Amino acid sequence: MKLAALITAFTTLYACTYTGAYAQELIKTSQGAKPVEITADKTLEWDRNSKNFTANGNAKAKQGDTSVEADVLKARYRSTSQKSIDVRELEAIGNVVLTSKDSKAYGDRALYSLDTNLAVMTGGNLSMTAPNGTVTAQERFEYWTEEGRLEAIGDAEIHHKDEKGQTNTLKADHFTAFLTEDSNGKQALKTLEAKGNVVITTPAETLEGTYGIYDALKQTAEITGGVTITRGPNTLEGESASVDLKTGVSTLTGSGTADGQVRGVFYPETAPKEETASP
Repeated sequence: MKLAALITAFTTLYACTYTGAYAQELIKTSQGAKPVEITADKTLEWDRNSKNFTANGNAKAKQGDTSVEADVLKARYRSTSQKSIDVRELEAIGNVVLTSKDSKAYGDRALYSLDTNLAVMTGGNLSMTAPNGTVTAQERFEYWTEEGRLEAIGDAEIHHKDEKGQTNTLKADHFTAFLTEDSNGKQALKTLEAKGNVVITTPAETLEGTYGIYDALKQTAEITGGVTITRGPNTLEGESASVDLKTGVSTLTGSGTADGQVRGVFYPETAPKEETASP
């Protein structure tokens, strides 16, 4: 029973973890980064009294390879001098598409605040896409820039294609990814938590539990809460499962059954029936 193959789905959120940083990159123009270009089909309003810009109609804000598109874009700023425009908040409303070089995110509304260091994306069909996977959620995506924390909340799912082109799926009520900087100064996944109704599915196997955590540095995973592993008619049951992805060793511990034992039921292949000789 290759439990390690199931847990590889835990690593797939990293493909989309930088999506929440789009608005953060766009807002850096007031801090000396590349300029932001804003276009719109209808109007671009500058309200000096309220200190905000509003772009209406197929609005787009672009900076390098990063862009935000929406029906309406709003930027709110502070002025510390007559020449300064210190943008503090960027809001996208209606048919929102966030784009970077390798991935996109879709939603109905996105809001990034530099004061709270929080980017939030909401909508009925939230999704993040990258070359090797997709993340969806029914409630919201949250990206806490200072903490390096990305959350997918509400019937969240990760769909990942492996090197064979097969799709692995990880479902949970709530995903939390904690990010760190690698040796090249780029964001990398540190840990990934899955909370509530955790289901990991590969073409061959399914694992169910209530909580899971993957440690990218140690390459280990822990799943707890009435763990069940199913492969065809075969099943394994325990209270928790530990997986070492480096060694490929998986261990289930009790108490998955009423008497606290670990339980496994395995069915051999059905032997072919002998043909009866004709009389």
